[in-house]
Amino acid sequence: MLKGQIITPYRGVRYHLKEYSQRSPQNPRELFNRRHSLLRNVIERTFGVLKKRFPIIASGTEPHYSLDTMTNIILACCILHNFLRGVDNDDSLLAEVDRELMEEDVDTMSTQVREEDYREGSNLRDSIANEIGKAIAPDSSIAVREFTKWIEDMDFRLLTAMLDEARLGNRVDGSWTTQAYNNMVESLRQLGLIGITKNNVKNRQKSLKDR
Repeated sequence: MLKGQIITPYRGVRYHLKEYSQRSPQNPRELFNRRHSLLRNVIERTFGVLKKRFPIIASGTEPHYSLDTMTNIILACCILHNFLRGVDNDDSLLAEVDRELMEEDVDTMSTQVREEDYREGSNLRDSIANEIGKAIAPDSSIAVREFTKWIEDMDFRLLTAMLDEARLGNRVDGSWTTQAYNNMVESLRQLGLIGITKNNVKNRQKSLKDR
């Protein structure tokens, strides 16, 4: 459903993150869809984990609580989840959700909306796509320059990968091994960040350490 308040991805254009694993976005519409997919992935991972940890928000039936109460319940679940991760950093739920999302088919079909609403949504989507499309180099054969800004989900994936590599013994005398960096890069690329490099990871580690 494309409306002024609900911006859906472009139909007939690559969407899933795995579809960009071999070839980066080549035009504004592909870049819009890829970023839409990345943000959707962040939201679905977050709520996927919360639903598995707290059954009160996992029910498929209509809630018996008011909107304000449901908002407070979700906020409380987020706070408890963050506290529990601080006590026991178990990523089994996140791994389970990631597997489910990898196997899930995303439905981007549109339902009928008023022509005025559709036109408003279409114009807004095109405006956003054209603006972020400035990240694409003039030569379409050149990869998208997307790796100057890190988002929270990328930091979370990097920190998780670092913990995994430390447990595997891939940190020797205070330094990460080449294999550790290769694994970190691969972990980030699973988010669809196909242009990420070892230097990007090193620079981000330094930035996080300096905080």
